[in-house]
Amino acid sequence: RGLVSALNRRAQESLQKGEAEPAFADLKEALKIDPARLFTKINLGVAALVAKRPAEAQVYLKEAYQRLPTNFSVNRLLGRVYFEQGNLALARTHYEKARSTATRMTSQFQAELEIEYGALLAALDQIEASVTVLKSAVQSAVGNPGLTELAQGNLAIALIDRGYRRLEAGKGPEAQADLEEAKTHIARLKGNQPNLLEFLLAMAYLENG
Repeated sequence: RGLVSALNRRAQESLQKGEAEPAFADLKEALKIDPARLFTKINLGVAALVAKRPAEAQVYLKEAYQRLPTNFSVNRLLGRVYFEQGNLALARTHYEKARSTATRMTSQFQAELEIEYGALLAALDQIEASVTVLKSAVQSAVGNPGLTELAQGNLAIALIDRGYRRLEAGKGPEAQADLEEAKTHIARLKGNQPNLLEFLLAMAYLENG
């Protein structure tokens, strides 16, 4: 067991550096020693995701899911796998299962999950739900500058999307509120996004007189 744990630790160190292949080598050796160790299979799933091989990740993570159907990490990782594969409905199922247990996790894990889940909801065209989840992510990310920037940036994009939709629907005051809130995070936007925000906000001001 000591060797299996050591191999998993070394693999995790490799994964933190984005090095999937050394991690695979250690984890497959660990799996040979103890084929039943679920922790090894979960780490193999992570390694496959890092290596951009979601189908392989799915195999390892589904094995872990059969034994740990309510586990936060397993459901979050499967949500990511299905999201990358384009199976958005199944991704949502697993992200929702992960979120139901997220309150027992640290705020960092909650923020990371909500950032991913908010992006999925936007991809599902569930913009209202996406905004709600991303606002929660911003709160969960307090104290972690990197996560805060990512959460605020994603929230700003979702608010721009909702603000545009509200403008199209003739809901000028609601659109203006969304776009003004998005502007508080304008430093997190990239490329042409700040210009788009300013344009839509000008349109909202014109509509609202």
